[in-house]
Amino acid sequence: MEKYKMTIAKKLINGFWVLNSTREYAQISKISEAVDYAWNNWDEAVLKTYYEGEKPEQPTEEFINHWIENEDFEADGYDVDALKEIFA
Repeated sequence: MEKYKMTIAKKLINGFWVLNSTREYAQISKISEAVDYAWNNWDEAVLKTYYEGEKPEQPTEEFINHWIENEDFEADGYDVDALKEIFA
């Protein structure tokens, strides 16, 4: 996984209260909403591969890592150069 994606995933997993700027907060918030949307709307058969038992309310660490690693930020309208700069 690229460094900026690893940083984004870590911030989402650990909670993003340690953000360095308003710009960083805006991007993490937007990405967090996308991850939450996927967690709440993807097919249940797919989601069950990320947890055992009852579905957790929040996305699991494994789900977040997988989603971030495979996300095509550029195709979804993110400025990848800005993400790389912010989350270097």
